[in-house]
Amino acid sequence: HREAFLRVTEKLGLDPATTPVSAKPSSYAGWGGAMGPGQIMPGTWERVEGAVARLTGKPRPSPFDLRDAFVATAVILQGAGAADGREFEAVNRYFAGPNWQRFTWYGDRVLAVAKEYESRGL
Repeated sequence: HREAFLRVTEKLGLDPATTPVSAKPSSYAGWGGAMGPGQIMPGTWERVEGAVARLTGKPRPSPFDLRDAFVATAVILQGAGAADGREFEAVNRYFAGPNWQRFTWYGDRVLAVAKEYESRGL
């Protein structure tokens, strides 16, 4: 995701050396990890950026902007199957991509929290 991260920061006018990401690698020089409140990987952001721009009306959305990140999260979940009733798979794909079946504990936790919110009318 290094090259994608460099493209994203350049497009947004951000310094890649000071732009925060999660899990910055300690074992090698460079960048890594997810960006912004949606914790979106740079390559994934590039894939959904156009949809986010269309939905928000912003010519240059940012994964670091809360509203843009939430719209991107919805776009990603929709593309991963949530719109087709496959919420469990979509949530796990959001977390682990193609390795989602190895991390189903995540979906269990997220959907349990969602169920609790629903029961409280939230």
